Amino acid sequence: MRVLLNTVGTSILTIWRDQVPQFDEECRTRLVRALSALPASDRRLGAELTSIHSLLRQERLTLGDRLYFLVSETPEGQFVGSVLRDVSQQMGLPSEIAVIEKLQSDDPRAFLQGLRNLVKTIAACYQNHTDRGHTLAINATGGYKAQIAFAGLIGQVFRLPVFYQFEAFPQAVELPPLPVDFAMDQWLAYRCILEALESGNELVSVNDPRVKSLPDSLRVLLEPSQGYVVLNALGTLYHRGFWSRFASQASALVPQPSGLDPADKKIVYEDHNRGKHRGLEEWLTRVIRVPYVTRIQTFWYHPDYPGLSDFEPDPTAGDRVIAWYCEHGAATKSYVFLSENDPFKAKAAAADLARRIIGPR
Repeated sequence: MRVLLNTVGTSILTIWRDQVPQFDEECRTRLVRALSALPASDRRLGAELTSIHSLLRQERLTLGDRLYFLVSETPEGQFVGSVLRDVSQQMGLPSEIAVIEKLQSDDPRAFLQGLRNLVKTIAACYQNHTDRGHTLAINATGGYKAQIAFAGLIGQVFRLPVFYQFEAFPQAVELPPLPVDFAMDQWLAYRCILEALESGNELVSVNDPRVKSLPDSLRVLLEPSQGYVVLNALGTLYHRGFWSRFASQASALVPQPSGLDPADKKIVYEDHNRGKHRGLEEWLTRVIRVPYVTRIQTFWYHPDYPGLSDFEPDPTAGDRVIAWYCEHGAATKSYVFLSENDPFKAKAAAADLARRIIGPR
């Protein structure tokens, strides 16, 4: 099955302004009926439906495929989204609406947050449907101009085809990819700080050493505010996009399985601290079962250290990563030894262990 993610504007309201004096159910029903009666070539269908009909004619979309309409958090956006959903379902295309929080034109700062939320929504759809073997594409014909441009960049990062129907064109066209690429190795090297900045689970100061360690090429992804820093919309796109790429490639990037039976792998506790940190033994038992992990050695414990569990590359060695177990107000650090001595694979293993053991934040 194919899935088409559609950005949505309000061109239909401009065309049919006389028929929609207000956003109530009567006007919505009348507009759905009028649009459903139009031939596929009628420009009064508006940007979104015109481009969808074009994709059907080109067989880039077939009846039974699923549509998502990504609408702004405005009365106009949600009204148009509900109309497009109902018309598309009458055409034989199962459809649903996704409201993008803070995507609106009244507040510039809120709009930037809305772009971040657009990325998160598309990333969630991407993960949900690719896990089920579906193919995705983006139709960026409708919506705010900045949203349309950003949708094209989202397609580039997630490696999805992006369609757009220019007003004077007879059909929707696939936009060519941008002549840029993104390095997996760099994302793996700075994944931990990007995760902290994107998740919102901790306040990260502009003076945090991890922030200062970022190269200039990644600093464009940051948005400082009142002494703290978060990822901007482009940063969210970069981080979510690489997580999705990594998830699809992880098995080819991590170390090879060790061949050891989990029962033969050792977990050694420094200073005989077994049992001091509640939940640690069970957590490390899950880690030791990962095929490329060979042994674990704890080396640091603090009984009062709030933080977030994670796995990070060890800058001094390519055959291990550092595991942070932070639960119940305490923290334990461990070396997790790997089946291969390869700095790149160690970075990949840190990301893969975070994905397996901790999951999405």
